[in-house]
Amino acid sequence: MLDLRNKLQDKPIDAAEFTRIIFDFLNKLGVREKISGWIEGAIEQKNYAAVEEHQQFFSRLIDVFDELAEVFGTNKLSREDFLSILNCAFSQLSLRFIPPSLDEVLVGSIERSRHPDLKAVFLIGATQREFPTPVNYDTILTDDDRLTAQSADFPLTAGTRQTLAQRQYLAYIAFTRPRSFCM
Repeated sequence: MLDLRNKLQDKPIDAAEFTRIIFDFLNKLGVREKISGWIEGAIEQKNYAAVEEHQQFFSRLIDVFDELAEVFGTNKLSREDFLSILNCAFSQLSLRFIPPSLDEVLVGSIERSRHPDLKAVFLIGATQREFPTPVNYDTILTDDDRLTAQSADFPLTAGTRQTLAQRQYLAYIAFTRPRSFCM
């Protein structure tokens, strides 16, 4: 651990060097071998969902660092900047699985869920005014600015009107998707 800390001193480094340092550290810890062992153990137990989970996790981990190196290239950033970027990337990381049976619990965000035949839906955060996600109004550009940019073939993220419409649509989907009840 101290070796990792020493290599990631406060001097800025580029993304390729940061990625190399992290993977050298992971290799010293035997992470790849450990995950391979988990996969082999799951195969022996015929737990194919766990096999898929371990494989997807390692693949996504590699993808995050590949994208980091591709996007930031030779830009030199501090250790804190890289950690902030990785925290953001890992917080948005998701794994997708084929449902193993008919009776199961699926957990997912309404934006990504495509399960038309659900018996019941539990909306976490609905009573705390967290569903649908609150709209963020502190943007630099107005809706008119966004329309002007879009008409000049410069697409931007959705404006307030589009975001509100999308929120209403997501709420509609969430409340109408279940066959029996929604909580």
